[in-house]
Amino acid sequence: RRKFGPLGWNILYDFAQSDISICTLQLRIFLNDYEQIPFKVLQYLFSEVNYGGRITDDKDRRLNNKILESFICKESLGNKCKLSPSGIYIIPKYETQQEILDFLKTLPVNPVPEIFGLHDNAAITSAQNETAELFENALS
Repeated sequence: RRKFGPLGWNILYDFAQSDISICTLQLRIFLNDYEQIPFKVLQYLFSEVNYGGRITDDKDRRLNNKILESFICKESLGNKCKLSPSGIYIIPKYETQQEILDFLKTLPVNPVPEIFGLHDNAAITSAQNETAELFENALS
């Protein structure tokens, strides 16, 4: 998501590695300690507490909640749950580590905007911003 910067958001937020780390830790705790996955609790923790604590704009908060809601749900446990309209990004149902590694090798090296809910034009905007920054640095 960092590649596309603040596209789709009203304000630029500085999400850090610690945000995803705490989400991972909490997910592990809830998966280990509960028989059934508490999707609503995880949605709230991730969207309102962990990431939401940084989000100040109400529309951005709603966007964040919707994005996480689409990933943190019972449907994500289904067989080859689609995470993007094209079906490139799915949650695979594989048994072995090798199967998972083979699947990961099929994913695009450069992420396409659709996995983040962005229009294809986001790639163009991202490339333009990257080029402008490169030239700015080269000429300074």
